[in-house]
Amino acid sequence: DPRAGETSEVDRLREENEELIRSLTSANTQLSESNELLASRAQTIAALLDYSQAHSGLLSAEKLGTETARASSKLAGGRPCVVYRVHQAPVELVPLAWEGTKAARPLSGPRGDLRETAIQAWIADLGKTGELARTSPDPPASSAYVRAITSGSTTSHVVAVFESGGPFPPSVRTVLDKFMHQVQVTAENIALHESMRALAIRDGLTGLYNHRYFQDRFIEEFARAKRHDHPLSLIFVDIDHFKKFNDTHGHPRGDALLRGVSRLIKSTGRLSDVAARGPAAAEEMERAGRPKADQARIDPVPLPHSRESDIVARYGG
Repeated sequence: DPRAGETSEVDRLREENEELIRSLTSANTQLSESNELLASRAQTIAALLDYSQAHSGLLSAEKLGTETARASSKLAGGRPCVVYRVHQAPVELVPLAWEGTKAARPLSGPRGDLRETAIQAWIADLGKTGELARTSPDPPASSAYVRAITSGSTTSHVVAVFESGGPFPPSVRTVLDKFMHQVQVTAENIALHESMRALAIRDGLTGLYNHRYFQDRFIEEFARAKRHDHPLSLIFVDIDHFKKFNDTHGHPRGDALLRGVSRLIKSTGRLSDVAARGPAAAEEMERAGRPKADQARIDPVPLPHSRESDIVARYGG
């Protein structure tokens, strides 16, 4: 029947047309998804570049912690991030900065092993025992991206980004890996900057602040005390007969004596105190005609190749 044949042909063409439409629709959907993925990756790369450039100019560990937490959270799609500072003896992770979560609490251990794998295993154990729930957001994290940031040969910071929906996404891990490389470089630059700054303001022999730093700080502290009408105390300390000691025992033992006295001063001072070493000439001056003063005996200071020497501190005279 010719009509039946025409109907069959029309049905076939209709099915082919519908299949073609489905194929085009699927291709268009895939193209849209690819465009969205490319746009997302472009945004991620742009953000990664911006954050990396911003990090390259940081010069303080506190600022590094704050910016790392903020950038890591955003690069991870808003996932919570905590940056810990590593304290030694005993080992403890102290929250330095966090983003997308409540204030985190310090964490203790692992003992004697600060390698990244050990820290990752440790945090994984905290998650299993429920401890991680109290340092990460609600709901409790089921997995975490962890990166140890080293300074010299020791781990100085730990960056943790938490995932509550299952395994940590590999694509996000890849982005964070690239960013952590910049964080590591910045941490090394900050450590170098701090060491150079210490060389500029510290006395190489005693570890006390140098005379130039003392002069600058004294002007600042004097102005602050005057403005707020607060008392300001200044103590000058010299070592009696130090030149004679040097001439008798030699300069190496004299240097050891200076280091010992400096350690005593630093160990008894407060965090707000500024202990500095004065000009070298002042160390060899002996003040004559001093009134008799009270005396306090300080712990003996060991000298190289010699018996311990008693140090007597006079005050009130």
